[in-house]
Formats: sequence, structure tokens, C-alpha cells
Amino acid sequence: MKWWKKSEGFYHFCPFFEYNLPPPTGSVAYEVFTSKKAYYGDESKQDIWKSDWFQMKNDDEADSRFFEYCLYARTYNYTLSVIWEK
Repeated sequence: MKWWKKSEGFYHFCPFFEYNLPPPTGSVAYEVFTSKKAYYGDESKQDIWKSDWFQMKNDDEADSRFFEYCLYARTYNYTLSVIWEK
């Protein structure tokens, strides 16, 4: 990842957000880069788990549903993912 930004009100711990690392496994961005599969139209918003992108607070915390909208620019070989909580 070359850059990232979180909203001011976003409180989840983001250990994966380090520069020049691949996207985390389980994320739509990772799927795009490993399989070159892109989602369009009604499939653009994909269900993911919180733990795909974020560290859980502790072992007792239940994983929860999040969404990832990943735009893929094939010509430039980059993606832009927007991630939000249900």
C-alpha cells in the first residue's frame, strides 16, 4: 500500500496500514491483486470481516461484518478500497 487515510471518528486499530506492504489476505484488494478479479455494479460492495483489515481488541472480541468497496484501475495496476462497518 502506498497511502491510507482513516476518518477522524474511526476508532479501530489499524496494524496493517503500513506503507509498501501488500493488502492483507482476506481483503478484496488482496483478491484483486492475486487473481486480477474485479467487482463491478451490484457486486462492488463486498462483505468482509473486521479481522480482514483490523486487529481485534482481544481474543474474546467477536468478529463483525464490514464492507469493502474496491475500485481497480487495471491500466495503472492500482486499487482504492473504502472500508466501513455495518
